Amino acid sequence: MSIFSPGREERDSPGGNHDDLEDTVTRISAGADERDLHPSFPEDPFMQLAAAGTLALPVPDPIGEHRRRAPFAEEWRVLRAVARADGSVGRILDGHFNGVERVSLLAPEPLRSAELEASPRGSYSWESGEPTRYQERGSQPGS
Repeated sequence: MSIFSPGREERDSPGGNHDDLEDTVTRISAGADERDLHPSFPEDPFMQLAAAGTLALPVPDPIGEHRRRAPFAEEWRVLRAVARADGSVGRILDGHFNGVERVSLLAPEPLRSAELEASPRGSYSWESGEPTRYQERGSQPGS
């Protein structure tokens, strides 16, 4: 089952193979204490969230339109579940959702479509002033 809505088939959801939200959150929670002891970007949780399709929740479907892929209530439910598992991961996920929504509403074309198409595969990092995507392990400089 997809994390997007109960009963929706995985193959019909964006992002391909989706883990069950409960399994993803359980794995994120299991590593929370260790991440608190050794602070760094929570790469593994975001790889899991990307694989589960969570990063695509705020991306319009289809991208050319301005309608939501998932109802806001579903996005909020997922965000709260992740934040309960690990507050830091939840906060970063909230930032990702906010960044995607801003791009969706405010970015001019063709920037809007290009960024929204890439967004489900990774998260934004606004520290450098440029979006950075965490698409696969080891793809970032210094990793």
